[in-house]
Amino acid sequence: MSSEDRKSAMDDFKRPSSIFTMGFLTAGAFLATLGNALAVHIINIVGIVLLGIGGIVSFLHTWRKNKLKSIYILLLFLLSIFLLS
Repeated sequence: MSSEDRKSAMDDFKRPSSIFTMGFLTAGAFLATLGNALAVHIINIVGIVLLGIGGIVSFLHTWRKNKLKSIYILLLFLLSIFLLS
């Protein structure tokens, strides 16, 4: 991988859309699972909130491209929030 490709990849991961979708989804799922495993409800709630924010941003980002796929994504996030709560 050339240095130009690496710089381009790093710039893509630093964009707000990438942070608010994948970053919040990953952190939210991790914290919600950790909160369930340790039986600490405040960690679980923080994880669910982060997961919800990431799901909404992902839904809105996908809505511009494909409306049916975005509804499917929203339903999956609602199901995951229901199962983690």
